[in-house]
Amino acid sequence: MQLCVKGSIIRFFAEDARILRNIFNMGDTEILQRDLENVVKWARCNNMNLQEDKFELLVHKHSPQNTLHHFPFAILGQTYQVSNGSMLFPAKTVKDLGVIVSADLSWSPHVNTIAERARKVAAWVLSAFPASDKQSKP
Repeated sequence: MQLCVKGSIIRFFAEDARILRNIFNMGDTEILQRDLENVVKWARCNNMNLQEDKFELLVHKHSPQNTLHHFPFAILGQTYQVSNGSMLFPAKTVKDLGVIVSADLSWSPHVNTIAERARKVAAWVLSAFPASDKQSKP
């Protein structure tokens, strides 16, 4: 698979794969789109079934003040099409190997999710004990 990805970086972990590319202009988006198509073609040629409905796109904006991301047409440079015809749009957060990664690289979404789970577990544990008042009788 690494041979079919010419202009981007591809990384693997278990059954997960990531295609990475710095996008500086529309030409870079075309290269990333071509690499995505090449991976899908490679998988089909090798009798592999990619779950394209689980593809996710996360866009990190290194220095948004120097880009055209605030214009309405900018989303066109941040969308990619998969072979079934559906479009990949940028997500605000993506869960990757158990860690919630946000587009702005903030830890807040991950920490908030973990804190909410901890609150639920604590509420469940505390609900298992009967309420005790300070003046309980022996």
